[in-house]
Amino acid sequence: MRKNNDRAAQCLGILAIFLSYEPALRAGPPRCPAHLDWLRKECGDGALAHHVAGRIYLTELSTGESIFIAHGNQPEFSPDSSKLAWIDGTTAKGRMRQGDPTIHTIAVDVDPSGGVHWYNDDEVLLVLDRDERKAWHRVALSGGMVEVPELTRLGTGGYECDVRLGEDGVWSYVANQAWKTSDGGGGTLPGTCSVSLSPDGRSATSLHNPHKECTITAIRPKGYQGTLWWNYRGSFDNQRWSSNDPRFIVCVDEYHQAMVVMTYDGSHCTRMGESTRVRHGLYGDFTVGNGVGTPWPDRCVKKKSAPPGGQWPTQVHGLIFKWDDGKESNTIVTGGDSLRLCRVNPRGQAKLSRFFAMDVTGGAFLAEEEVNEALLAQCKATNQLTVEAVITPHLVEHVDGARIVTFSTNEESWNFSLCQDGERLAWRLRTDSGTQDPKTTLPARLTVGAPHHVIVSYRPGKLQCYFDGQRVRTIAEIDGAFNGWTAQHLVFGDEWCGGHDWAGELEGVALYARFFETEDARQHYDAHLARLSEHHPVPQWTVTAVLRRKEPIPEPTLYPQTLVAYEYQWHRLPVESFDSEKFLVAHWGALNGTVQTNARDLRVGSTYQLTLERFEDHPELSTVKFVTNAESFEMPLFYDVGNLPLKSVEGVNRINGPEEGDPVRSR
Repeated sequence: MRKNNDRAAQCLGILAIFLSYEPALRAGPPRCPAHLDWLRKECGDGALAHHVAGRIYLTELSTGESIFIAHGNQPEFSPDSSKLAWIDGTTAKGRMRQGDPTIHTIAVDVDPSGGVHWYNDDEVLLVLDRDERKAWHRVALSGGMVEVPELTRLGTGGYECDVRLGEDGVWSYVANQAWKTSDGGGGTLPGTCSVSLSPDGRSATSLHNPHKECTITAIRPKGYQGTLWWNYRGSFDNQRWSSNDPRFIVCVDEYHQAMVVMTYDGSHCTRMGESTRVRHGLYGDFTVGNGVGTPWPDRCVKKKSAPPGGQWPTQVHGLIFKWDDGKESNTIVTGGDSLRLCRVNPRGQAKLSRFFAMDVTGGAFLAEEEVNEALLAQCKATNQLTVEAVITPHLVEHVDGARIVTFSTNEESWNFSLCQDGERLAWRLRTDSGTQDPKTTLPARLTVGAPHHVIVSYRPGKLQCYFDGQRVRTIAEIDGAFNGWTAQHLVFGDEWCGGHDWAGELEGVALYARFFETEDARQHYDAHLARLSEHHPVPQWTVTAVLRRKEPIPEPTLYPQTLVAYEYQWHRLPVESFDSEKFLVAHWGALNGTVQTNARDLRVGSTYQLTLERFEDHPELSTVKFVTNAESFEMPLFYDVGNLPLKSVEGVNRINGPEEGDPVRSR
């Protein structure tokens, strides 16, 4: 009995000791600190620029306050800390860090996968995509430019691309976990993501899963070799070396969803800037210096000329929402100096197409709440509405009521919808008059794969519909105001609650709180014709090939958009001649946070039918995280454009030459 009592007392003692430590155990690692005093003491003055959800913010170290300055991504400071440049779609832009807030266009036709990097205080390095040829250029802020062939030979962009020119004239280049130097060096970084170069180009970073450890690799003599550990709660990501001071690395504290500046050895760390609810897409640069430098030079760069039909949209009065395409941020002036970013967020299988249009097949794009509120308030104030869109249907056998553009929540709660019923368009509008038919069918036939320009415009007592430049319906019987409109969701390609998916592509979308006269509609259609003149077809092949190697799909909670490059061997060669027997195909590994089973379930050794286009013909993919094996970088790279599960071809295990009738298509 005494032994039992002694054992009980011993257990109680152990429990008491455990309970005394339990709060500390439950607390886990400390939170990343937020004080800036040590950083101010270390470098005196400096600033952080970072992007989140398509918006760029500037935080001065002296005050710790963050301000919104522009729309875009991949910001980087000039070496003297006085200027800032970034990428906005396929345009490079910039401004002074302090003083003059004017935003300047540095260059157009930029490949965003190359990013923007400062060559000196008055020139930047950009990959320009012109005449179907990509090359690095030194672009002066005053407008002149010159090619950099020795840098182009190393590569022309990729996931988290970074470039540096050493003091000895040697270029360093890193992208997609691989590095190269112009003196013949090259190799693979040990991590799986988040690569960057030190300011002198002698060291490179690479992050390991589960985002607690970052390897710093010496890729040139006198480079730094070491490991950067995250010793705080949660994990970190998107680390990037400061552009002008090797002591500091910028990263994202994934626990707080905030930018962090820390020393390259991890000994000091602090949050800087504002926390955000956006989990992905934060990226920044930290600069040391007071921001004093020479003014931005006078502009002499030639801006891209307007298309023959005029710049779209030609009308700005009453404009509430504009989404041209995904090449550039879609920003409108809402009064004075106020700007509204018209951003759309993908859901389901939605993604951008080759022409940066919204491809909503199997998904939808959702406007942000700011747009929903403005659309409701302004249309109720005027009782007028115009909806414009360029639509390209993928199917004609749609169930009636497939939503193309809708401001609604479900079947019972809605304000207006543009739908597809079979091969016809249909429009419904809610007013406070009970005399109108809630659905109006447009007497125009849709063609699969053909872009159609559509305008529907309403004011009390008149509804006018335009289809491919022609007025196809005018109805005077529809009357009433929008007093009964309620808060809804602006959605493209489906209903907010799902169940009304539309298969197709959307671009050139505009919504107005005013009525369009015939001349207004004509001008917008002319601009639409100019847009189509830039849509050139590319070769497409349907082939059979044997899957030889797969790559793991990263965790979608960390990387919601991922492409994985699988290695194949031709079973039946395309008609055109290719140099390699093996090739890579980029499949979607994760899309909008969901693992793609089509890619995950492919089996090594099996033969599949693939519908392919050259990866280089899809610039919309240039900034998506790309996973491949470094040994395969030199193989031809294609993109899987099939919308259906890959077809397995049984009983085929040999390599054949081309046979007559092999399909080769363009689109």
